[in-house]
Amino acid sequence: MKTPFLQILLAAFVLATACKTDAVATEGLDESGAVDSTRDTAIQALPSEVAAMYRAHTDAMPAGKALSYDLLLHFGGTERFRGSVIQTPSMDRIAMTRSDGAELRWDGSQVGLMVSDTSVKWPGARFAAFTWPYFFAAPMKMADPGTKWTAAQPYPWVDGQAAPGSKLTFAPGTGDAPDDYYIVFPNAEGRVDGMAYVVTAGKGDDVDVSTLEPHAIRYSDYTMVDGVPIAHHWSFHDWNAETGLGADTIGYADLNRIEWVEAKPEFFATEGGEVVE
Repeated sequence: MKTPFLQILLAAFVLATACKTDAVATEGLDESGAVDSTRDTAIQALPSEVAAMYRAHTDAMPAGKALSYDLLLHFGGTERFRGSVIQTPSMDRIAMTRSDGAELRWDGSQVGLMVSDTSVKWPGARFAAFTWPYFFAAPMKMADPGTKWTAAQPYPWVDGQAAPGSKLTFAPGTGDAPDDYYIVFPNAEGRVDGMAYVVTAGKGDDVDVSTLEPHAIRYSDYTMVDGVPIAHHWSFHDWNAETGLGADTIGYADLNRIEWVEAKPEFFATEGGEVVE
């Protein structure tokens, strides 16, 4: 996961496709709105199932804009976040404003905690700064540098039924937690239905990924926001490699007032804040 990729976080059964797993950088659209050739190259490097999902979520993205939304998120029986978020689709800049006024900002080089009262704390601040925005942006980050994909194969998903999923891992040194992995499943419309994932953030440098308990996120209530499909509801579940998605919900998120906005530098400035290591 991160702003790389998730610190915690992700297509038809195997099709006849040349599966190249090392994606290159993608720049989306250039300033004129024309398709950037590097984006085409990145898409061609993806397995066809992943490329189809990625295009469904990014073909209409406006150039140079950020996404603004309200987020209410519960996980593990507690409210993890209530407030607003502004982020670029690439996550090179992020600003999260909690309902009590505390802010986390990522300016591309450091995370800053912005508070008027120094007694105000934000437990797990760096994890929060990258995890929840990553879940939002994951469908738009499939061709990021450092992503490594397998072609689709059957994995247990809803009600234990097999569904085509593509596994995402990361090249060493990618973001804060390169040992994370995701298995990404499409829905009937070719958008991202959900992701099974393992989170290594906060587990120590020598964590054995095979011992960690996978979870999953499902996306629903998709609405077009200026031509881009955005899920307005997430549900979190346990996930098991034998039985698939757990029936019980272990968390949820509701998103509202989603819109594209100008990515003004002052939204993300960390000067004067407390640097979050």
